[in-house]
Amino acid sequence: MQPKTACVYRDREWAVIPGENVVPGDIIYLRVGDQVPADGRVIRLRTASFSTDESSLTGETVPAAKHTDIIPGEAAVELSEKANMVFGGTTVVQGGCVALVVGTGPQTEMGKISTDVISARQERGKTPLEESLDLFARKLTNVVGAICTLMWVANIPRFTAFGSWTMGAVHYAKSAVALGVAAVPEGLPAAITLCLSLGTKRMAQRNVIVRKLSSLETLGCTSVICTDKTGTLTTNQMTVKAIVTLSESENSGEFQTNERAVSGVSFNPEGKIERFSEENMDSELFRDFASVCSMCNDAEIRYDKSIGYVSIGEPTEAALKVLVEKMGGNGGLLAEGPMDSVRRCNDMWRSRYDPLATLEFSRERKSMSVLCRDTENQFNRLFTKGAPDLLLARCTHASLENGKKIPLNDRLRRELMDKISEMSGRPLRCLALAYKDGDTLESDLSTVSSALEAAVSPSLRDRAGYKDIESDMVFIGLCGIKDPARPDVAAAIQQCKNAGVRVMMITGDSKDTAVAIAREVGILSQDSDNSSAYTGKEFFALSPSAQLDIIREGNKVFCRAEPRDKQRLISLLESLGEVTAMTGDGVNDSPALVAADIGVAMGITGTEVAKGAADMVLSDDNFSSIVAAIEEGRGIYSNMQAFIGFLISSNLGEIATILVATLLGIPEPLTALHLLWVNLVTDGPPATALGFNPPPRSIMQRHPRRRNEPLLSAGVFLKYLISASYVGIATIGSYVWWFMDKGVTLRQLMNWQECGKWNNFAHSALAPMW
Repeated sequence: MQPKTACVYRDREWAVIPGENVVPGDIIYLRVGDQVPADGRVIRLRTASFSTDESSLTGETVPAAKHTDIIPGEAAVELSEKANMVFGGTTVVQGGCVALVVGTGPQTEMGKISTDVISARQERGKTPLEESLDLFARKLTNVVGAICTLMWVANIPRFTAFGSWTMGAVHYAKSAVALGVAAVPEGLPAAITLCLSLGTKRMAQRNVIVRKLSSLETLGCTSVICTDKTGTLTTNQMTVKAIVTLSESENSGEFQTNERAVSGVSFNPEGKIERFSEENMDSELFRDFASVCSMCNDAEIRYDKSIGYVSIGEPTEAALKVLVEKMGGNGGLLAEGPMDSVRRCNDMWRSRYDPLATLEFSRERKSMSVLCRDTENQFNRLFTKGAPDLLLARCTHASLENGKKIPLNDRLRRELMDKISEMSGRPLRCLALAYKDGDTLESDLSTVSSALEAAVSPSLRDRAGYKDIESDMVFIGLCGIKDPARPDVAAAIQQCKNAGVRVMMITGDSKDTAVAIAREVGILSQDSDNSSAYTGKEFFALSPSAQLDIIREGNKVFCRAEPRDKQRLISLLESLGEVTAMTGDGVNDSPALVAADIGVAMGITGTEVAKGAADMVLSDDNFSSIVAAIEEGRGIYSNMQAFIGFLISSNLGEIATILVATLLGIPEPLTALHLLWVNLVTDGPPATALGFNPPPRSIMQRHPRRRNEPLLSAGVFLKYLISASYVGIATIGSYVWWFMDKGVTLRQLMNWQECGKWNNFAHSALAPMW
């Protein structure tokens, strides 16, 4: 996360030094594209606006605007509210600034996350499978040790039958060892490893890359999924979902707002606008709409064969460029390829206008404008986009779909503000579009014909006067933008409900945005209020008992959560005995990924830090892949129970055989070497074959197993004991029958040590046995 170089003011001059040499007290200069080398306090803006991409640190998809003002009160504690700070590892996406370095290395926000990751690794315990196997091994060791000892002690009176007490003790010690070998399933480690390895292959086919074998089975008992919102439940690609214009009713002549839904969930330009066709672009309103979206824009969309369409620049501006392609207007010409499909219409509008000057965004105006010259008609136009409430107040007229321009009266303003309020509640981030041209432009702006002339224009050199320039404008319309939910997430959430797995959203976004997405994907019901949603600050202000009561049942949403909040939530859930799976893609998610029972990182948008901290990686960044992984994990555990049961039932049969033979005093049917052969060669392959079974169809209709649930329940173990008793008795019966068929009586067999004293006994008669 450390940049190679940094621009620092030292010895009364600016110098470029290695990023690792930046120290607290340095003054650094940052501009677009730079990676911030350390945490710093913004002391001066070099441009009208300055913003950084902090999505990997806070989870916010919208770039964070920065300023130099002091932040009063407790707001300074919230990481997302530190608007006068820049953080090491983030990237500058707009403007330039000068900052004073206040923290480097472990003292930065990124450094604190690294410290938390190390701490979480040290505190991490064993997986449920490891705990179950350890418990099973301890019980097996104790039981077998006790049986072997008791068997040896019970045969002490028979020691002298071997000629000496010592020889008898050695013989029955060998029998005890054989009993121990019979009890231990030697093929189990190999079978478990092979079963887990097969699981990793099947997981890879379902877009889940497993980094730790033991995490596979843990998925089978996952009871809570703590998921990030951005990039996991949503596409992390801002998309225009609705456009609003003003139209005139054909019957009444009344003016009204007209909303059109826009399809699509990513930067892919494929999509349609409701009730819109190529003919609509004959309207002057829609041509102006597309012109503003294309010209008031510094973003760029590119196509990558491996990951698809990606944006360079602000995601919001990238969404506007994609909208331009969906609107069309290039005469219906088809794109020659994926790269051409995302720029053909934008290139057309940019060929019609020459940009002369940019009125940069500022916090006071909350708008930005581009002064352009129409290359065909040779006149200048000012295209503007910005916050609807402020921009609407600076508009005096409105453009209609039929080409008319009407005065923007109070009734229309109220209707538009009501529409903006309604769209914000969905929630959509609204942008207003407007323009200004002809005589309404300032005299010097209407006559400039080149960027050089515009640079020396008196009106443009005075930034304080930008607000006056952006006045008396013509309102065009509204864009409703959001980071949309992935199409298949809602079905995956329903699967989780059916499987008894709770889902908790943990995000750095605002409560309104988080709740809206949670309702859309089904984490919260459509009619639910905000009682199941908490900010990190208000949740951890509650008493510990109240916190546990809240998370004990149901799905929850936690917003404005900082990195440490995620880790604390994981600890609370684990204290309730829950098995947690945590998803994340940013550096801020790393401590929680390590602390959770299962850490799941995003393969496409995830940082390398997050991938290194996770147990598994989703190659398609899709929440539904987690649900598929849980199904696979449950199937693996089901198969493990099957082959462990098979091995244990076989071993119990061997124990019964050796134990009965020893108690009867007859020769042992199986030696330790025989038992090893049976356990490894005879039982191993059939047990391994059970690991190939696919998951049962109903496996996702069951509730997750408890963390402390034993591998074999008492009822199942009793069945195995009954089966083993039958195997042991049948084996001993067959063994004794063979001897009796050769003329050896049962009494003689039980005193086989005295075979040399038997009358008419021929050793050769038993030779075929050996």
